[in-house]
Amino acid sequence: MLPKPQLLRSTPEERLQTRAVSTGPTDTYTNEAEVVEPVFAMGDGAFLGIDRPVVDSGEAVYPVLTSRPTVGGPHSDSTDVAETTGAFDGAALSPERIQASFFWRRVDAARFKGMDASLRMALSESLREKLDYEAIRGTGGLLTGTVLANHDQAAGTTFAQYLSQFCYGRIDGRYAMEMADIRILTGAATYADMGVTYRAAEADDNALDKLAAMGGGVKVSAHVPAVSGNKQESVIRLGMRRDMVQPMWRGVAIIVDEVTRSGQGEIEVTAVMLMNTKVLRAAGFYKQEANHS
Repeated sequence: MLPKPQLLRSTPEERLQTRAVSTGPTDTYTNEAEVVEPVFAMGDGAFLGIDRPVVDSGEAVYPVLTSRPTVGGPHSDSTDVAETTGAFDGAALSPERIQASFFWRRVDAARFKGMDASLRMALSESLREKLDYEAIRGTGGLLTGTVLANHDQAAGTTFAQYLSQFCYGRIDGRYAMEMADIRILTGAATYADMGVTYRAAEADDNALDKLAAMGGGVKVSAHVPAVSGNKQESVIRLGMRRDMVQPMWRGVAIIVDEVTRSGQGEIEVTAVMLMNTKVLRAAGFYKQEANHS
């Protein structure tokens, strides 16, 4: 018979020496997370129902019939009904340019995969924010100068005044026929003041809750001018007709320039929008001041 094989035995010290930890390479793949974009203040134009048509070329012309015909009668004889002279108001808008740009180094873009896409997205979003800004407080904006008539508030706005001035009193049966036709675009300070203005000392209903429940919504805009002397303006929308336009000529154009800064190894990307702003019918909006005293 063959002898039994002998099992090799090792001491704990010998086993420890043969099980050394494996070392990995020093250069490894980097797991790049999605880019966190800046926060842009947008949505005011959509909330107020501002029309933003895309224009191919040329001036954008918006005629407005400003006179309603006078209806005579009822008559059962040959009484003459006088004619009405039609009056038109027209707005011929030429393109105006808004733009923003970034430039970056090629070597950085090669190392950072999401750099190009995130910068392009930020450029496009910044132009859309600017479009809302122009609608609210640009040269032709709703809260600029006397584009809309001023309605000052001398003393602190009360619960009843918030409801009347911002909703009940704005329903005229023509532009706004019910509370749902009313939308309120306001600043953060007025929004907060509405929230702490109660019907009475022991009541639990405040002006903000009532206005939000009654109308078509209350929205805070970052583009509303800041408080001055405890006062702040708001825009109240009456209905959703084509009372204001912001035409855009062919939307947003992205221009990539790899030549101008090529000596420095840099690329510039520019976002351009051609646009204009015009209130066609001021009666579709109402500017109301709130006093937070």
